[in-house]
Amino acid sequence: EVAVHHLGYLARFLNKEGVAAKVKATNTLSAWQFQAPRGMLNESDEVALRMWHCMVLPTLGALAQLTENGHEKDRSHVPGPECLEIAAWAGEFLSANKVRRQSSLFRRTFSTKLARFPSMESFVSCFSSESEHEEPPHGAEHELEHQSDSEEDGAQMFESFLSMRSGTFSGSGLLENLWSLGGLGSSSSAPSAWEFKRGETDHGWDEADATQINVRGSNFLKDKNKNPSETSVFEVVHLDLYECEDQKGYPNISAIDNGVVKELRKAGDERFFFVVNFCMPPLQISCVFAAKGGLAGQLPPADGSKSAALLHRFVEEMSDAERSQRFKVIPWVREGPWIVQKAVGRTPAIIGKSLKVSYFHDKSNYFEVSVDIFSSSAAQRILSLLKGAAKALTLEVFFVLEGKDPEELPEHILGGFRVSRGDLSRTRGPV
Repeated sequence: EVAVHHLGYLARFLNKEGVAAKVKATNTLSAWQFQAPRGMLNESDEVALRMWHCMVLPTLGALAQLTENGHEKDRSHVPGPECLEIAAWAGEFLSANKVRRQSSLFRRTFSTKLARFPSMESFVSCFSSESEHEEPPHGAEHELEHQSDSEEDGAQMFESFLSMRSGTFSGSGLLENLWSLGGLGSSSSAPSAWEFKRGETDHGWDEADATQINVRGSNFLKDKNKNPSETSVFEVVHLDLYECEDQKGYPNISAIDNGVVKELRKAGDERFFFVVNFCMPPLQISCVFAAKGGLAGQLPPADGSKSAALLHRFVEEMSDAERSQRFKVIPWVREGPWIVQKAVGRTPAIIGKSLKVSYFHDKSNYFEVSVDIFSSSAAQRILSLLKGAAKALTLEVFFVLEGKDPEELPEHILGGFRVSRGDLSRTRGPV
């Protein structure tokens, strides 16, 4: 009975003007991609197609069995002509396409390219013959389960599936149109609603504790002693993991319309943002920091603090060359394979010495540090290690400005973030 109610609500949804056409367009695209051999698409598309083939299409096909029984008073639950057309198409497609073709040549070619990087066994193995029947990421098979007996839950499958497919219709607003047409509620683009969430231990992020990191002490230039940092200057506002629509990536993500900074502005945060943007197209990860309790459009006041005064000079006065001699990154692999921990280490690094770093400053709005990971072969090798072990890693990254004279010491961690078991197939976008 619950299943019938769910199907009835789905039929009502599809009967609304314009909705069936949108669903047909989604099915057409998915059917076209389904004809491509496995391995020719990125992992997130592969997962979406499995859900479409194994869950979405069978449910659409079941609409053909929905009768008018029990809906004498509310005819909107009875499948209309377009709804039945979709159901018939789904049944025919499933009958003709029970499985997808393989692409051994693609896997061999891609594996060979990846093998150029050291210690890539875990990543390359994803394309080996033993992985031909690899299941979707942990938990994907449960995303569309209905645990409630409320008939409104009948459309939750399409909330999950269409949200994954909507990125393919870049700029078309497919999902937003479905929501407005189908009455499923507003489709929030607020960062807090994105899948990569704060506090999650699997595919999540959080604040990292700056007090566990040693930095140069007040007398470092004399005694070389380092002491635990005070709590960080900034707090993490949001960490965004996303795929770039532009193959060149976005060195200045803060200026992109649907980038994390502008989305945070839409959500109402008016504080001055300090952004660190790691560019490794097609993937990017951007961390947005802001002062705790900070005022709109303002850096934290110096108030006699040496580290705050250095921060003001870094943002407002220094040249890019000077900035690249100051900005340090301190990584820490909390959990993960030994080889990754050894490769990454915990040594502070002035990344501007080995990587191309660009700086973007929009006064009273944001300051962005943009790091081109692909500008260094060594950084690429470490990135390859991180990608291969991402789902097993808990990684923390801290940022600090190097103090070079007594008036700039002790150092003070600007901010730090933690990534827990990131799944690189579950990125936002394409942005």
